[in-house]
Amino acid sequence: MVGTYEKAMVHCKNCNSSALSCKTRILNMNAGLALYGSDASQYLHAGCYTLPLMKTTSQNTISVTRRLEFDAGHRLPNHKSQCRNIHGHRYALEITLSAQIIDDEGATDDGMVMDFGDIKSIAKEKLVDVWDHSFLVWRGDNVMVDFLAAISGHKTVVLDEVPTAENLVKAAFEILEHAYRDRFGHELTLTQVRLYETPNCWADAVKSEPLG
Repeated sequence: MVGTYEKAMVHCKNCNSSALSCKTRILNMNAGLALYGSDASQYLHAGCYTLPLMKTTSQNTISVTRRLEFDAGHRLPNHKSQCRNIHGHRYALEITLSAQIIDDEGATDDGMVMDFGDIKSIAKEKLVDVWDHSFLVWRGDNVMVDFLAAISGHKTVVLDEVPTAENLVKAAFEILEHAYRDRFGHELTLTQVRLYETPNCWADAVKSEPLG
């Protein structure tokens, strides 16, 4: 089997030396096959193995998640129980983004999908700071809309749908998807937003797969 590998292995991708003239052998044939498939010319010699392996693993899609919290009030005017009353929650928002790991030696975000600080700053600007310490009200809840409008300087966010956890996380996903795409284009994908209404109750908005 070794003779077969040597015959097929024309040049090492990294050092470009011929298989037979290189003084070292393949470090791990199975790893080479897994990384490069049947293209034997891509196999690496033992002395050239480590760095290319690191670069190859960076092509995998990695997901990172940042958690932020905010306080807001709401009510569900047609709810059968206590949620029809004015109340509030300590919401927690978990934002998950996916991309390949950045491979840019010397850059501040080398080795990252995205800097956690950047995930936070964009989410705060576009969503968290807007909703924090506000009252989230459905525009069809006329009693509350009129009441809040009468309070000078009140922080009110008027929504197109009833502010359930499900509708809020859907709105959050739409806002954040545009925000991250505008800043980073299609290199980064918002794959999920999770919104905790309480520690035991949450809703997820998940990136839909394209049909076909």
